[in-house]
Amino acid sequence: MRGQYFVIGAIILCFLLFSALPLSFWSGSGKTDDIRYMRENIEREFPHALNLGIVSGSPEATLSDFTEFMRSSLREKFANPGFVWVFSYPSDGGVNVTVANFMGSRIDVSVAVGSDIKNATLDDGTMMREEFSGVPEEFTLTLSFDGEEKSLRWKRDKRNLYMHSVIRRGENAAVFGLEA
Repeated sequence: MRGQYFVIGAIILCFLLFSALPLSFWSGSGKTDDIRYMRENIEREFPHALNLGIVSGSPEATLSDFTEFMRSSLREKFANPGFVWVFSYPSDGGVNVTVANFMGSRIDVSVAVGSDIKNATLDDGTMMREEFSGVPEEFTLTLSFDGEEKSLRWKRDKRNLYMHSVIRRGENAAVFGLEA
């Protein structure tokens, strides 16, 4: 009778050990050093998405779809991503500017081209489109949102892109900008 208690105890111990293993394995609290690889992948792929959008004739929609795809892919890896991007393209001596918010919350945005300033409040997943006229061949665009500010020196007759990215997981974070 005494040996049966050891067998039953061993079975219970093995059951407890193997039933707790998947919880600790999938908890998302493991190593977080792959944020660097996530950043490198975004830096490499986002300009390709822009080029695909230009070729297809819908750069804003393509960038928006790709940004949503990136967010969902990063969330599957237990990361908390956020993106704001600004895209410009020429139009009759001026420039059209689109700003998109994918930060996960509402933000206040200010876009300035020279002394012409446009302001908006953007919900998550939304865009603002503005046209600036009388823009010189080389101009400075200043993007401001939620305490961040970035000044960009761009050419009027070229398609320009800047993306501000934040990727967080646990206590690790990567904040970076990409210009194409």
